[in-house]
Parts: sequence; C-alpha cells; structure tokens
Amino acid sequence: MGMAARATAALHPPPFFEEAPQPDAPVEWWFLHGWFAGQEMDERCFMASVFRFEIPGAHGRQVSAFAALISVLCTRTGMQQSSSWLSHSALEAFSRPFIVPRSDSFSPEFLLTELRSWGLPGEFECPAAEPEVSAEALDIRWSGFSLTGGADSIVVAFRDPGTSERLAFQLTARTTRLAIDAAAEVGGAGESMSYVSYPNMRLEGRAGEREVAGDAWLDHQWGGYGWVWSMGEVAELRGWDWLGFRLDDGSEWVVMSHWSAESRKEFSRHLTMRDASGEVRATSAFDWTPVRWWTSPLSGVRHPVEWELRVRDWNVQLSFTPFADSQEMRVFGPLRAIWEGAGRVQGSVAGRPVEGPGRLEGLSGACSNS
Repeated sequence: MGMAARATAALHPPPFFEEAPQPDAPVEWWFLHGWFAGQEMDERCFMASVFRFEIPGAHGRQVSAFAALISVLCTRTGMQQSSSWLSHSALEAFSRPFIVPRSDSFSPEFLLTELRSWGLPGEFECPAAEPEVSAEALDIRWSGFSLTGGADSIVVAFRDPGTSERLAFQLTARTTRLAIDAAAEVGGAGESMSYVSYPNMRLEGRAGEREVAGDAWLDHQWGGYGWVWSMGEVAELRGWDWLGFRLDDGSEWVVMSHWSAESRKEFSRHLTMRDASGEVRATSAFDWTPVRWWTSPLSGVRHPVEWELRVRDWNVQLSFTPFADSQEMRVFGPLRAIWEGAGRVQGSVAGRPVEGPGRLEGLSGACSNS
C-alpha cells in the first residue's frame, strides 16, 4: 500500500504567490517533503528545504545568507542519501565575529572558530553560484535547485543526492492553506514566526526519464529568531521537535515542542489539527513522548526516532515509526546533525483505527549530545 492518506473533503487551493519571499523577515524557509513512485521503481521519500537568514556582515550591514537540505530515502531498502548546502554569503558572514550579548556554550561564535581552524567540513557543499531569489514571487533558483510558484501549483526540482538523477515535481494542493496560529506565540516581541502549511498535495513529475506520481507537503515559515535563539542578556540557543502527518480519516496534524538547548526545558508547545470537514482545532494539552532512540555511527548523536502522541481530551492515541533509523542529516554549526525522517503514524482517533504518512524533525538528540 502506498503512503498516501486520502482526504475525504477537497477544498479549493489558493494561488501560490502568497508564498513569495518576505524580505523584511530576519529568517525564512520553505520546507517540502513527500513520496513518489513510478513504473519499475521503488517508492522513495524526499525532503527539500531552502533557508534564508539575515546575519551581521561587514561594517554593521546585514547579509542574506542561504542554506539548503536535500534527502531521498528508498523505503524498500531503508537507504537514505542527503546533501547539506551553504552559500558563499553564509560562509563569508560566518567567518566574521558575531556581535551578540554574553553567549553560552552553544553560541554562533563557535562557528567562527570552526571555520577559521578547519574550513568548511567535507560533508557540506558550497555551490559556486549564489541563489537567485525573486522579491515579488515564489521563484528561487540555486545551482540546480529551483522552487517556483504558479496560480494553482508549485514546481520543485533538484538532483537526487545519491544518483544525481534530476527530480522535477509539480505539486498541487488538495486542501487549503493551513495557518499554524500558535506559532506566533513562540518567543517574545519581534521573535515569533508566521507558519503556514499545505499538508496534502498531489505530486506529478519525473525522476530522470521516468514519470512518477505521489503526495507532498509544503511549509512556509518566516519571522524572527525566537525559534532558534533568545537574544536576551545571554544568547540562548533554542531548538524544537516537529511532527507533521496526514491520516486516512482526512485529518492533517502539526505537532511542535520548543525548548532551550542549554537547560533542555520546554518553553512552548502546540498541536494543530484540521479534520476532513475543514474544521481546525488547536491545543497545548497533549503528551508527546520518545519511546525509542538510535545512535548515529557517524556523528555519535543519540536521536529519538519513535514517539507516542496522546491527546486525552480528544481521545487520540498515535505512534510514529520511521521507515529507517538512519535518516540523520548533517547541519553546519554546534548542533552538528538533526534527525529528519519519513515514517508512518498509526493508532486511533475517537476509538477508530487510523494511519497515514508522517515526517519527524528532531533536534533534541543533537542538543543533548553537544
């Protein structure tokens, strides 16, 4: 059975020019993931994300820096290949001292030491070309990666990190734009982020010369740095764990926990669910617990890879299980690595059995091992 969880109610999608860059936001990213398959081809899961962040440059000016993460997983073999990119503008900015208040042991100042001592680690890529980003529309192009928006769909293209095969997908929303309103409550004034999601998209396109089809998910987030660090008297690094999934009852779910990397204390959590009729419900009253951990042989980081979710007021009990444990991705900086992987969610909602595709993004393992 494929990974698709079919919605029982389809709503008219909005035009994708709404997801154009927000140049006034200090940090912004577009996060895409899903699955695809074709004739005589194993089912694959993918993730492709591009990030823009404003950081101090020379003479007190702000510099737009970019990063990208790409991964492809074969669900039959459990083998994942990934790539992690940094732009030249990011490297140049990171090679200058950061001007921050008193900083803790996770400060970005440590990026400067790492670069000066060793240069860019070999597991990262720095494409020769700088990203080209339109200010008026969703149109991002960077060394073979592209993300463009149209009236009713978007197109994403990139190279498979393992095979170098060109993947090009057209994504069309089956349900409307979902706003994660609770995200705006994370962080103080000027620190919060806007967060919108398209959790159920039809995927059509090509993998090399083969036609493929599947499902996809798009998130767009922009705003302040409140999810990443707190710029108080001490620059405290922050992190999060995130789970997004669809179920075969037509519901769409986003679960997040935000915490301090230094103390490991959670300071915010939120869950947003939209059912098949389009009704949106949100709560912070839920239990979300890791039940199995995996230690990476490459980074030494111990990642939580299986989780249980319980929302007692809604009679919800669900579990996330990955397709493979080895879905770690390297990231530049003190975190070293995140766990970014596809899997399946199963359990019950209001006493009825449900299942569907999901993706887990976990930073807690990396922070606890830093």
